[in-house]
This record gives sequence, structure tokens and C-alpha cells, in this order.
Amino acid sequence: MPTALSSAHLQLLLLISTVLMALLLGLAAGLAGATIAFGLMLLRAVEREAGGNWSLSLTAVFDAFLWFAVAKLIVALIAALQGAIVRSVQAEGRSRDDARRTELLLVEQAHRVSNDLNSLVSMLQMQASTEPEAADALNAAANRVLVLGRLHGRLSSGADPQAVVDSRLFLEGLLGDVQSSLLGLRSIVLTSAVEAHPLPLARAGDLGLVVNELVTNALKHAFPGGREGIIRVCFRRDADLYELTVTDNGVGYASGRPQQSDDSTGLGNRILRALAAQLGGRLDVASGDVGGTVSKLRFPLPLPEAGLTPAVSAGRSPEADRHRHDAKPERLRRTRP
Repeated sequence: MPTALSSAHLQLLLLISTVLMALLLGLAAGLAGATIAFGLMLLRAVEREAGGNWSLSLTAVFDAFLWFAVAKLIVALIAALQGAIVRSVQAEGRSRDDARRTELLLVEQAHRVSNDLNSLVSMLQMQASTEPEAADALNAAANRVLVLGRLHGRLSSGADPQAVVDSRLFLEGLLGDVQSSLLGLRSIVLTSAVEAHPLPLARAGDLGLVVNELVTNALKHAFPGGREGIIRVCFRRDADLYELTVTDNGVGYASGRPQQSDDSTGLGNRILRALAAQLGGRLDVASGDVGGTVSKLRFPLPLPEAGLTPAVSAGRSPEADRHRHDAKPERLRRTRP
């Protein structure tokens, strides 16, 4: 059969056509195109002899079968690749749906926990109003639960994928809550100077509880008789240690304010020591140079494997090790009801 195209050119043209059909129309269309092209190649190989008979060259038949096999393999590979892409897109869509469902469940769980904590605060405050002899203890417990609720709300919303919070935003927000809920009409000014550092969620929670205990203690003991005063909260980084300082210009120890020493037996002091130990640091409380009280908590930076890289990664300073060894082994224990 005479033709303007050479055998190689025809095979290339038919292969391109078959590939396009497979890409645009799918596996079935690609195989159908390869079959039609195979028939055309066989038809082209038929030749008419001098005696009027038709003949088919075995070489041409072999070339056509070889082309047909290669074309079907290419079509199958295209179909497999398309199937893999479709499955990948579907899996990604399912993953996004699962992530959205998980996020909704976490938000709902956080909301339920917040409601439960608020209910517990209300019950404690109600019990305090009916049991005057235990009112102080019940109100203190209600206040701690209230702070835990604030911490839960702040740490369960806006946490980044690295599970850290900004110390400045977190502590200033917490102090704003304390300002609005604890100070009331008292003539006491609460100020802060907080540096911005990334803190893991667990450490931020412990640090927030320490701040609440120290500020609450200052409000309770440093300013008797409704006197005016200032409470200042500072947080900064010193080499490979974090330092929290809470100072007040109140009456100090000389006027009978109870000292928060290591041998104190009060619940608040035991909580503070346990929180300091969980942070791997130590809390020191002393009289200020010009009166009042200075409470200072120093604890080491998180280890690199915790997701944060401290400035000194080769080893801790002697002071950091001393704080870790001096820390009490006491830990806050969570018990099942």
C-alpha cells in the first residue's frame, strides 16, 4: 500500500495519537486506539504481488506486534499513574476532612472542660458561702481552679504546631485576668515586664500557676488594712536560665507576713515548691532591699529534644545544674476522683 509516510514516521504518529487518547479519555480509549493503530500497521504491510496475489511480510507483522505491545504498556503505565494521582488526591481530601473533624472534636472537648471547671468554681464558692469556717480554704481552691480554667482556655486556643506559646503574650494575658478578677476595688497596681520567649505548653501552665500563687499571696499578706501598694511581675532570660521575679512594696516579713521558706507547711507553699520542682528550678523568697518581698524562680531552658533549642546546647551552666539538683523531688499528683 503506497503511503507518503515512512514506517518509522507512521509508528511515531500512531503512538502519539494513542498516548493522547489514553491521557484524555482513559485506559479503554487508549487500548482501543492502540488496537486500531495495530490494524492500520498490518494493513499498510499488505503488498500486491505481480501475479495479482496479496502478501504480508513477516518482518512487518513482527514490527507491528512489537509496536502494539509497547503501545499497550505505555497506555497501562499512564492509566496506573492517573489512578495513583486520583487516589492521592482522594486520600488528601480524606485527611483534610479527618483533620477538620478532629479540630472540631478538640474545640468541643475544650469547651466542655471549660464549662466543667466553671461549674466546679461555682460549687466551691457556693459551699464557701454556707461554711464560714472553711470559707478561706474553699475560696482559695476556687481561685486555683479558676486560674486553671484560664490557663486551659489560653493554652488550648491559638497553640501553634510546635506546641509552644509566647511567654509575653501568655503572661500578660494571665495578669490581665488576675487584675480584673482579684484586685477589684483595691488600690493596688499590678505591673509587668515580660520578655518574649517560646515556652512549651506544660511549662507555660506551671509558670502561670506559680505567677498566680505568688500574686495571690502578695495580695493576701503584703497589704493589710486596705493599704496601697505595687506588685511587679518580671520574666526574662539569663544565659541558659529563665527567671521569674514577683516583687511587692508591702509590709514584708518584719510585720508578721508569713515567709514562704522550704520548711513552710502551708498548701500554697507546697504547691509552689512542687511547681518549681516540675520546672526543674528553685523558688527563693526574701525581703526586699527597701522593704516588701522578692520571690524569685529560676529554672533551666527546655532541652533540645523538647522541640526548642537553647542558646547553650553543649551543656548546662553550673548554676543551672545547681538549681536542678537543689530542686525538691516533690511533684503535683493528679488523682482520679
